[in-house]
Amino acid sequence: MENKTRINQPQSVSGAFDELLNKMYISNVQNRLRQLNEPTPNDCKRWVWELIQNAKDSISQDESRKSVDIRLVIKDKEVKFSHNGSPFTAKAQLGLLYKYSEGKVNNSESTGRFGTGFLTTHTLSKIVSIEGDVFTDDTNNPLCGFSATMYRDGLDETELLEGVKKMKNSMIYTKETNIWTTYTYHLRTPKNEEALQLGLENFISNIAQTMLFCKELNSVELDNNGVITKIIRKRLEHLENGVYISEFEINKANSYVRKFIHKSLKKHNEHLSKRFKTERYIRLTSTIEIDDNNNLIENIDSPSHFCVLPLVGSEKHIMPIYLNSPDFEPDSERESLILIGDDILADKDVISEGGINRLILKESITLFDSLVSYLSENKYHKLFLLAKGLKKTPKFEKNFNKDWFEEAIIEPYRDVLKKYDIVETDNGNQKLFKIDETPNIIIPKSISLENQSDIYNLLVEIFEDRLPLKEYADDWAELAWKECGLFKTEDLCKYVAEKENVKNLPVSTGQYDWLNRFLSFVKETDETLLKEFALIPNQKNDFISLDNQDFAEGVGLTHYMIDVLTDLGDDLTPLLLNTNITAISLPLKIDAKSIADKINDQADKIIKDKELSVEDTIRTLLPLINTIPTDESKYDKEFIYKQKQINSFTKTLYADLAIKENVNNEIPEKAFQSLHKWLIKQLMATVSEYDNTESLPESIENKHEWINSFIAFVSKEIKEGELDECAIIPNQKGVFCLKKDLSKDINIPEELKSERAEKFGIKLKDGLLHKDIDSINIVNEKNINSVIEIVNSIFIGNKFEGEYDDLDFAIFLVHFLPEEASQLLYYSQKTLLGIVQKYYYERSENYSQVVIPCNAEDFWRKANDKIIKSLQGDLEEDANLLNLEAFLSKSGKTFDFGDTIIFLNDFYDYLKKSNKNISGKIVPNQNGIFCSSDEIFKDDSIPNPLKDILCLVSPDEDFRNILSDNSLSIKPPFPKKIEDIAKNIDDSIKELYSNPRNWDNENFRKSIQLLMIEWFPKHKGKESKDIFPYTYERKETIEMNVLWSLEERQRMQKARAIDPELLDKFINSNGEIDSLEKKKEELEAEVAKLQAQVENPNVISNEIITEFPDITVDKIRELLKLEERIKGWSGQSDYQPANEVEERRNFENGYKGEAYIYSQLMKSGTFKNVIWEHKSEMPTELEVVDYEGNAHFIKDNFSKYDLTAETFDGKKIYIEVKSTRTSIEQADTIALPISSREWKFVNEISGNEKYCLARVFDVENNPEGHYLSLMGIGININTAVS
Repeated sequence: MENKTRINQPQSVSGAFDELLNKMYISNVQNRLRQLNEPTPNDCKRWVWELIQNAKDSISQDESRKSVDIRLVIKDKEVKFSHNGSPFTAKAQLGLLYKYSEGKVNNSESTGRFGTGFLTTHTLSKIVSIEGDVFTDDTNNPLCGFSATMYRDGLDETELLEGVKKMKNSMIYTKETNIWTTYTYHLRTPKNEEALQLGLENFISNIAQTMLFCKELNSVELDNNGVITKIIRKRLEHLENGVYISEFEINKANSYVRKFIHKSLKKHNEHLSKRFKTERYIRLTSTIEIDDNNNLIENIDSPSHFCVLPLVGSEKHIMPIYLNSPDFEPDSERESLILIGDDILADKDVISEGGINRLILKESITLFDSLVSYLSENKYHKLFLLAKGLKKTPKFEKNFNKDWFEEAIIEPYRDVLKKYDIVETDNGNQKLFKIDETPNIIIPKSISLENQSDIYNLLVEIFEDRLPLKEYADDWAELAWKECGLFKTEDLCKYVAEKENVKNLPVSTGQYDWLNRFLSFVKETDETLLKEFALIPNQKNDFISLDNQDFAEGVGLTHYMIDVLTDLGDDLTPLLLNTNITAISLPLKIDAKSIADKINDQADKIIKDKELSVEDTIRTLLPLINTIPTDESKYDKEFIYKQKQINSFTKTLYADLAIKENVNNEIPEKAFQSLHKWLIKQLMATVSEYDNTESLPESIENKHEWINSFIAFVSKEIKEGELDECAIIPNQKGVFCLKKDLSKDINIPEELKSERAEKFGIKLKDGLLHKDIDSINIVNEKNINSVIEIVNSIFIGNKFEGEYDDLDFAIFLVHFLPEEASQLLYYSQKTLLGIVQKYYYERSENYSQVVIPCNAEDFWRKANDKIIKSLQGDLEEDANLLNLEAFLSKSGKTFDFGDTIIFLNDFYDYLKKSNKNISGKIVPNQNGIFCSSDEIFKDDSIPNPLKDILCLVSPDEDFRNILSDNSLSIKPPFPKKIEDIAKNIDDSIKELYSNPRNWDNENFRKSIQLLMIEWFPKHKGKESKDIFPYTYERKETIEMNVLWSLEERQRMQKARAIDPELLDKFINSNGEIDSLEKKKEELEAEVAKLQAQVENPNVISNEIITEFPDITVDKIRELLKLEERIKGWSGQSDYQPANEVEERRNFENGYKGEAYIYSQLMKSGTFKNVIWEHKSEMPTELEVVDYEGNAHFIKDNFSKYDLTAETFDGKKIYIEVKSTRTSIEQADTIALPISSREWKFVNEISGNEKYCLARVFDVENNPEGHYLSLMGIGININTAVS
């Protein structure tokens, strides 16, 4: 560059620089200025603090300056803010004019001069004039003065840039310096004026705290239109243990001093040092304001948090003290502390802003402890303000962590308060809590201040030493948290209720006076509490709740009334309002009438007490029994007479009780109702217990006269019919009876009063009124017709002497016959008597028939009914004809089957003529067993062979059990026909045949023999086919499987090799051969020959016909199935199953192999469709369960293959399955039979089709399938079936 010519900066570069500077300016101010068109209240309050901050920050880097003075002059609509801090640097000047801030530096609390915060001063005006000094580069003249006006009132970018030009044009530099830096604002709008007012108010509220925290402020002076206010630092004094007091004089027309108790800490902190890359300390001051009388002063509207200057906008974050730290990290608008987020910035591994604030706030706990300790020990007043903000977490949303603040700050602050005596009481300062953490102080708490005063006045008489001073009680109630012993109206009510009795109330004045004031207070505050708690004393001084529906107020009660009720066991005093209580009037009143009701109710309760004996009941009722009214002006004469009579009769019957006469006229008649009602009946019951007149008490001289007068009294007092409840009326034997049981004797013949009649209960004298009793009118009369009623009643009562019973009585009565003039009745009774004498011969032998002058059927009706019922029951117990025949023969007369049937028919005929039902099991079936008439049927010519067959296949369905004997005179209404029994047989054979295990059952084989061999040949064609649809259709199959032996079936198996068409033709032409007659040995020899000649179908056919002349097409087809059924056989090629169980096992294994291959093909997903030829969707006779536990119904349709698999391109694969229960290791020794029918089919399929052989090993346990194409074309499904 040395050899190059220098020139001035090109205009293009200068222009670009200016344009860039303008863009930066617009970016910095435009949005914020737009917001300030509608400033928030916080914006309006903060302008003054932003100017003070700039004044303070001006000396932050100037080591020669320690303080700054501030003047604020307001004149009309002009605001001048001046300070004598350090001059502007060039950068600072540029930052002011273009809104640029360097930000906070690491080693100071400066928040950056002229940043976003300074813009807030534009709430006063957006046109601001500035005068000040600026450093120069001239060592001789290091300072010069300057002035400029900022025009920031533009609405858009163009106007704002125009303002920049105007600002540049207004810039003036002077040789002379200004010393003071001055900002002049010209208020132009009402909003500017409102901002001025709000800012001044906030300034006055917080300037003293700010000067306490900001030592750089030396003096502050406010000139508000000539009114001068100076804030002057006064005393700073160390009190003790690092606790100081600072004073600030607010000097104006009415000067005053503000005092602050404070303590500070400065602690080195690694987190801050690491974050700001220099040694940093936590600096924190806590303070609280006091007045001249050492009273704490409440912070009403100032922020609790200061970052040197107040954090305007954080006022809702209330705390009991002011906290200042220059290290706080507020949000960008300085409205709140950031308390959210993690403690550490993960990407930088340094403490976050929220972490810094939480760290500082935790340090405040120690300072708070020191202040509380000092204030408590030095007996400062209004210490309740130390609880301000600790009642609950502040309702503060911005940047606030509620859970952390509650746990980390509020709870520890509360713990500090618990340590010290901070509650001023009449007994000195006391702690809020006891050692056990229970409340030590009672703090009255009510819904209103008026009520709070009332509850305090009540509590002070109980907890005099535990209450805050009355002048502080309301404040404690407002600020204390809920665990502090807040004593609400409910708590006082609970306290009183727990005392239970007036004498337990520890009040210092008269207890009833206090209670009346207390009850009046509760009634006015919340009347429901009188129901919730027992608060009102009764006459026993116990507290009662209004929820007690019986709690009442006495009106006009006498001692005798209450004493009688009390003696009866109902002490009314617990339910009566204490007469000393005047504050409460109860809705329920108890007067004399109410007392009468209660006495009556209590008497009723005593009467109903089942644990009391009669004597104890009467003894308990004596207070009422002994009360004898005499005043006829108050009582009815009849009532007076009744009470005296009751008293007299009771005294006679209960002489041992202290029954006396207490003359009293205070108890109303109503009180005696329950007593009279019960006692009259009880006296009747007592008389009845004497049984007869001779047993009455000896004190009664004339017993008949006394009982006559007693009957006369009770007859008038009781209801009609109640004499039928107690036996007090003597009969002709002197025995007490019920009125209803007594009648007048109207010439009843003596023979009906005889001892013999009495043995059966015809005791007429017992029901006849004693002739000496005339105080009662007996309406009932007894004559000969009445005897019928007595007889009927005896049957109802069913009580007899000795060994007699009602059947004896009935037999006794039927020996009386009516006069022959009533022929029907006479012969009917004569017939029944004959039946009775045959069956009940022992009971009848002592009686002879007697004719009586009575033609009423009712005389014999119950006797007849009893005999019929008993005879039916006894016949039912006989159970069958044989037992009945044996029983009848015991009479000495021999009864055979015919005689027994005649006896039964006589009884049935009598029942029919008498219109009686034949009930019970008394009708014999064809097995001679007695049945009920509705469970048997008429036999409609059902052949006996079918009955025998049904017994064999289903023994529980023996038709003879439901068919009546044909020789009876009665016939069941519903018949059973041959179709009914045939259906049962057919269904039973179907069920039994479905399980091959039943084929060897002897009864089953015998039934098949009878049906197939004997019945069907005699009843051919439709006659059997229609009524045996299942069995007839399958007769050949069933006959072969059930009646043929294993050896016979095995021989026929070998006929499988014969061509079916040839065999059909041969059999159809030779189907009339009757039967196979050769011996077993010959058959086996011929079968062996047949096997040797298997290659010559014609020879085989002729030999089979010769050996099996009764063979049919259906039977041959069934036998041909055997080859398919034994595909699961194992071992050598000459293997034959050992028995039928083994055959069945192999039979099922063949189909299990098919099921396995079918399942694997379906699972492979290789085929479009897979069909299993032998699988049936409908239930069949054969069901197999494969290795996976799935059940399949099988129907063999003689297919030439077992499965068909269709590929997705339309090709078909026919699969023949061969199964064995042996493993693949034994494959060399296992026969693999393929029939000629199957070989023939291989040759028939087209070129587009395939035939595959599937071999399944170990089919029973772990099936394994292998595939072989019989046409040389394999099937690639191994992956699907492996």
